[in-house]
Amino acid sequence: MPYSRFAVDALGVITIILVSILVLAGLFCILYLIYFHTKIRGQGYNQLGYFHGPWIIRIVFILFAIWWGFGEVVRLNLIRGEGRLLSAFGFRWQETVCKCYIVSSLGFAEPCLYLTVVFLLRASLQKSGTLSQKWNGKTVGYILLFCLPVFALQLVLILAGPQLEKNSLKHLPEYFTSPVKQSEDDVALCTYPLLSTFCHGLFAIMLTSYLFLAWWKNPAFRYQ
Repeated sequence: MPYSRFAVDALGVITIILVSILVLAGLFCILYLIYFHTKIRGQGYNQLGYFHGPWIIRIVFILFAIWWGFGEVVRLNLIRGEGRLLSAFGFRWQETVCKCYIVSSLGFAEPCLYLTVVFLLRASLQKSGTLSQKWNGKTVGYILLFCLPVFALQLVLILAGPQLEKNSLKHLPEYFTSPVKQSEDDVALCTYPLLSTFCHGLFAIMLTSYLFLAWWKNPAFRYQ
C-alpha cells in the first residue's frame, strides 16, 4: 500500500519511540531480574526459587526482543534515502541492509522469541528441573539449535532469490522472492518476500501445534 512521505516518516518516528520504550523497559526488567535473583540467593527465599528458576531464559527473551527492535529501526526508510543517515552508501548497500534485516528478523530474532516462549511455557508445566543453572544453559543451546534450520532456510531464500527469479520461479511475481523494492528517488524499500513469510508462518504453526499438544497432554490444564 503506497503512503505519502509524511506518513512514512511519521510511522518511522513512532516505531523509533516504541522501540526505545521497549529497550528501556527491557533493560529495567533485566536489572530487576538480577536484583531478584540476588535477593533470593542472599536471603534464602527458597519458596520463590521454583518461580524464579528460568531467570536466565527470561533475560535471553528480553535480549532477543531488543535485537528484533533494533532490526525494525534499521529497516525504516526514515534513516535512508536522499539527505538521510544512510543515503551516502547508495542503493546497493541499502539493499544489503534489507537482506540482512530479513535474515535477522525472520531467520533469527522472531524464531528465537517464539522458541523462548515455548520453553518458558514448557518449564511452567514441569514439577522440577528449572532451578538449576544447567537447565538454563541447555535451554539456550536448544533455542539456538532449533533456530538454526530456520536461519539457514531464510539465508538460502534471500541469497538464491535472484537466481530463482531468473530460472525456476521466473513466472512468479517479484514479491515472492525479492526483499527490496527500488523507489523513484533511488531508495531501497525493505519488503517481506512471500516465500520467506510462508516459511516463517509454517514454523509458527508448528510451534503452536506443539504448545496445543503439550497443553492437551497435561491433565492439570485439560480438566480445569
